[in-house]
Amino acid sequence: MTIAIPKHKTPVQADITKTMVLIYGPPKVGKSTFAASAKRPLFIPTEPGLNHLNVFKITEKTHIETYQELHQAYVALHKAKQAGTLNFAPIVIDTVGRMVDLCEEEAKRKTGAENLGDVPHGGGWSVRNTLIKDLLFRFSGLGQGLMLLCHSKLLEEDTPRGKRISHVPALSGSVALAVMGHVDVVGFAYPDADGSPKLYTKPHKSYQAGDRTGRLPDAMDLDYEAFKKAYETGAKSK
Repeated sequence: MTIAIPKHKTPVQADITKTMVLIYGPPKVGKSTFAASAKRPLFIPTEPGLNHLNVFKITEKTHIETYQELHQAYVALHKAKQAGTLNFAPIVIDTVGRMVDLCEEEAKRKTGAENLGDVPHGGGWSVRNTLIKDLLFRFSGLGQGLMLLCHSKLLEEDTPRGKRISHVPALSGSVALAVMGHVDVVGFAYPDADGSPKLYTKPHKSYQAGDRTGRLPDAMDLDYEAFKKAYETGAKSK
């Protein structure tokens, strides 16, 4: 790596496929279909559910079943990147929640603990979180963009005005913070009043969402082409 005092500002990233995105929502809302509509995505499936889609995926099995297989997937992609033959974008992890589970299983193997909470001083959770962050940095470091798909859950919180229920990614607190902090866009996929799937990208009291790029509208159809067009239009106006 060469360290140098910069002379120019970095250019705006106008390629949506090179952006880090988290899409979460209830089952069957269309998250995988949304990702599959990108020009040339590569799926890393960590649970079954792609049989109805015609997609490229990293394994011939229905899904990846261990942390070791996740690491093998990264190694294969890294070798292809170095050889100049990695022509997929974005990389899609479907789902990130199951990826977290596989990292937890690996952490138990490494620590020898049946329950990570039994490891003193939070050491078990630290091992798990390190494995999760390492995978996220490795896959995003390929430079092909990264799309994380995730289920949603309902979170009940006490507020000064009473209880509030909101939709959030189905991840534990510390993991959710790490994952959402890693991406540029957190999109909530959910049907509107007419049953049409929508993608929400701005914070709301009823759900978690966010758009670090500032290029996307508050809501749009859950359609990859609409997402791409909105992102690229916003990039041109920057």
